Amino acid sequence: MGASDWAGRMAKQLEEEFGTPTERNLRITSLVRWFASNPEYEGLFDGNRNEEWRTLTNDLPEVLREESGSTIEERWNNLMDELGYQEIVEGGVYLIPWEDYDETTYKPDVSHSWVRK
Repeated sequence: MGASDWAGRMAKQLEEEFGTPTERNLRITSLVRWFASNPEYEGLFDGNRNEEWRTLTNDLPEVLREESGSTIEERWNNLMDELGYQEIVEGGVYLIPWEDYDETTYKPDVSHSWVRK
């Protein structure tokens, strides 16, 4: 199965789990795919993080369900804090709030920091 197939399947599962639209869910799957392919995120694969990676790619909806937060973005950001990913990589790992998302660029719009509400 290719990365696009995975992203489509995960986006559908996230929609079923959280009631969020495909465009919103694709921000998360795009970020996971960036983790796998962008050199800014190479630090995520140093050491013994294979189990975390399998969890993100296989059980993403279930993992996000267990995180606190009132939005899927807050749940994602809390997961990134729990895993300590921002301290490991050069690129940002936090998603900005959906209402601040620019739909014309279709980029996940990541940040190096986020403010909890």
